[in-house]
Amino acid sequence: MERKIITTKDGSKTIHFPGINESYHSQHGALQEALHVFIKSGLSHYLNENSATAKLNILEVGWGTGLNTILAFDFMQQNFPSVKVSYTGLEAYPVAMDEVHALKYAELDEIQQHRHVYLAMHEANWNEKVDINSNFSLQKLQTTVQDWLQNNHSKPYFDLIFFDAFGPR
Repeated sequence: MERKIITTKDGSKTIHFPGINESYHSQHGALQEALHVFIKSGLSHYLNENSATAKLNILEVGWGTGLNTILAFDFMQQNFPSVKVSYTGLEAYPVAMDEVHALKYAELDEIQQHRHVYLAMHEANWNEKVDINSNFSLQKLQTTVQDWLQNNHSKPYFDLIFFDAFGPR
């Protein structure tokens, strides 16, 4: 299926599939969508309601470009640096490294200070848990959510789920 990198209305980029007219992020703004939906309305809201949280388990269905993960990492470093985060991302069709570079997320102001972390997240092996730092671990699982649910008999507990499976529709 043809994939194209397009620029969204906020200047950030996303991956678009012209054949089905679907994108990984909103064409109105990939960065703004991630910040509003997943960081402000999800992560920030959860932590404001659960301020005594010492550990946080996040599941992202549709890990895709890793944008939500690096923004969550940045938010936690700035606002809750002592909270231990275990982040699990499910992705059936991983983004290639040439696409990661073409998206230029590492150049965005919100990510630039963590450029090396963002690239390391993409370079990390699939299906292995890696420590990004002492308080943030990432496990990227190359699977569909259906297969993951069927094969994961001991269902882990997640405090927060980012459901970002494919496109904004």
